Amino acid sequence: MLNQPVYAGYVEAPSWGVELRVGQHEPIISSQTYQRIQDRLKGGFYAPRQSNLNEDFPLRGHVVCSDCGTPLTACWSKGSYKKYPYYLCPKRGCDSYGKSIARDKVEGEFEALIGKATPSAALFNVGKALFKELWDYQYSQAESQTKAMGAQLVKLEGQLAKLLERILDASVPTVIKAYEEKVRQLELDKQAIKEKMAFSGKPSSTFDETLRTAFEFLKTL
Repeated sequence: MLNQPVYAGYVEAPSWGVELRVGQHEPIISSQTYQRIQDRLKGGFYAPRQSNLNEDFPLRGHVVCSDCGTPLTACWSKGSYKKYPYYLCPKRGCDSYGKSIARDKVEGEFEALIGKATPSAALFNVGKALFKELWDYQYSQAESQTKAMGAQLVKLEGQLAKLLERILDASVPTVIKAYEEKVRQLELDKQAIKEKMAFSGKPSSTFDETLRTAFEFLKTL
């Protein structure tokens, strides 16, 4: 079932002479997802091993020791009946080195501090200007990527045309089959690029609409 391109919006029937092509039905998954599945099945994809996601200690590395200013690390300490979460200073020579601070205490005080923080109007203006600069940069990058994908699409079209000519000139079945498989893969690549181009450089909302809700929320703090 994982090898069936019909779920990605394609149709093909080799036994009837129907090569891979875009169908008229609505796909369930994107071409990119289909291609990732094929790569995974062929053993060409290896997920990196993830370690230390800090899910248990979200402030690890973000809060610092009050004595030396070193970012706190964290760990689970084994008690008589269960494990207990602690933050602690990792710097040798510090007066607080190795001293455990209960996670609830650190995160509770951090939450209280955040609750007291009220951004000023000037800070909002600076933040908006910075976000706008980043928004414009990302937008220009997206446009450049779209142009690059367009050029790649033209290149694929040229490769497809050459392969189709070779198929017409070929007479050895194994050679024809190899060409047809290459054409099939190029068609998948072409559709994947078209999908990327359809969404690249087109934000779902405007800059003002995107920030409005977040800024209005921050003003109420």
